[in-house]
Amino acid sequence: MPREIDESKYISFGTYRADGSMARTPVWVVPFEGGYAFSTEGHSHKVRRLAANPRVDIAPCTIRGVIDPTAPHFEGTAEVLTGARCEEVERLVARKYFFAWWLMIVPNEWWSRLRGKNPISVAIKVTLD
Repeated sequence: MPREIDESKYISFGTYRADGSMARTPVWVVPFEGGYAFSTEGHSHKVRRLAANPRVDIAPCTIRGVIDPTAPHFEGTAEVLTGARCEEVERLVARKYFFAWWLMIVPNEWWSRLRGKNPISVAIKVTLD
């Protein structure tokens, strides 16, 4: 497990589009089952791109997704987790990012439910090469 990822508050999660170009998103990340994981909405673009190509690239980044030019990149494969494994990832993320979780995620989930929408959460686990 790379020290740079372990010490990073955010990682840039890169997935491949159909044309082969990379799409990057900054995400919160936690160690999970020998890799790294985060939660996301089940209908997100990252989940759709992973269905076509599970290869990913991760790198430490800022909250805005800016990657330092000297930062190392790590390649691996990703898988979508549901059920109990997804819930465990969400618990770990909520514990690590406690204040931000309550400030950003919880109100968003409440607002979605008030509007009659029930967003489906999944987790994504990255296993590095």
